[in-house]
Amino acid sequence: EWQNKAGEKVSCESEATGEKVEYRVTHPDYILHVDEVGNNTCQRDDGHKGGQKFLVERGFQPRTSCSTSEAHWTTLGFTSGTGEPVLCGIIFAAETLTVEDRLGIDICAQWNDDMFSNENYGPGKYFPGGPKCNFRGHQIPCYVTCSPKGSITSTILADMIKWIDDLGVFPRVQGGPTPFLLLDGHGSRLEVPFLKYINDVNHKWVVCIGVPNGTSIW
Repeated sequence: EWQNKAGEKVSCESEATGEKVEYRVTHPDYILHVDEVGNNTCQRDDGHKGGQKFLVERGFQPRTSCSTSEAHWTTLGFTSGTGEPVLCGIIFAAETLTVEDRLGIDICAQWNDDMFSNENYGPGKYFPGGPKCNFRGHQIPCYVTCSPKGSITSTILADMIKWIDDLGVFPRVQGGPTPFLLLDGHGSRLEVPFLKYINDVNHKWVVCIGVPNGTSIW
């Protein structure tokens, strides 16, 4: 059928946007896309990225203070077919993580001397925590973990999907929709821990591996 820009069915090609489609998406909230982005706290080689100009005396180079310590991490943003954020996953390059590593520290926030006080935890507080997503009536906390190089593994990917399932975001109902996940061609998608999890009948997922490095386009 032909569809217009809003995804509505139209009668002819002249009223349509794009090519004729064979399938209609009825549950876009059951479709997820994700891609990983690596980063590093070291800003030594960032260069003139911000675009801000500085006026200095002739003969001097404009320099600003920056972090030069090496701390690698990977961020994964799970996004729904509706365009809504579903889960933020963060993988630090480390062997283990402390509570501070998992929650983060806002050095500008006020500190309560009682380590366990609720006044220290939450957005805008000393331990702000990672970003939370509100999706399908569920609040999904940031998933924070680590690996030796800060890279994605099959087990970590399976654990992130389990994180979503444990919150009941996609109820499995007989005859109902099955959640779908689009991934790029990274090797972790083809290893046993992830394949075993998504094929379990208790929490089955349909997973499609797209063109390598192309899921960011979705």
